[in-house]
Amino acid sequence: MRATVLSLLFVPLIGCAPPAPRETADLVDPSLFRILDADEDPFPTHRAAAKRLCTGPGFGEDLGVLDIDTNTCAYVSASQPSLADAQPGDQLHLLAWHQALASTDPDARGHMAVLLDGEVLWEIDVAIPASAEVYESFFDVPELIPEGTDVVVHVHNHGGNTWRLGHLRAVPPEDQAP
Repeated sequence: MRATVLSLLFVPLIGCAPPAPRETADLVDPSLFRILDADEDPFPTHRAAAKRLCTGPGFGEDLGVLDIDTNTCAYVSASQPSLADAQPGDQLHLLAWHQALASTDPDARGHMAVLLDGEVLWEIDVAIPASAEVYESFFDVPELIPEGTDVVVHVHNHGGNTWRLGHLRAVPPEDQAP
C-alpha cells in the first residue's frame, strides 16, 4: 500500500514538464499576399490620389522577399493571414527597405506601412529623392497575436522605385538579442 501512495504523489509532477522551447517564426510568406479591393483598403484617401493602382505585375515574391516595383505598381495594399502566433514576451522583428528613390515630381513622396489586425504596426513616409535605406524595427508583444491575424502591407510612391519587405517575424524571448 505504501508504494501506491508514493506513486500517486509523483503523478502530478510527471505531467508538469516545462514547455518546449519555441523558435523564431515568420508571420508572413511573400508569395501569399492578396491585393486588396478598394472597399478593403485601409488607406482609402491614399488610394483616391493614386495614379497607377497595382493589378499584379510589379508585386510579389522575389528571392524570398516581397518586392514592389513602383514602375508598374505605384499603389498597393495587400493582405494575408499571419502564419504563426506571437506570444506575450515575444518581439516582432520587421525588416524592410527601399532602393534609391527618384521622381520627376518635386513634391514626390513614398509611403510604406505594415498593419496588424487593422492597426498600423510600422510606417515610413519618405520625401523623394532619397538614398537607399534599410529599416529594422523591433516591437514588444504585450498580448497574444493569434495565427490568422490579418497582416497588411501598403506602398504608394511617385516615380519608378523599388520597395521590399524582407520579413515580419515573431522572436521568442530565448532568441532575442540582449
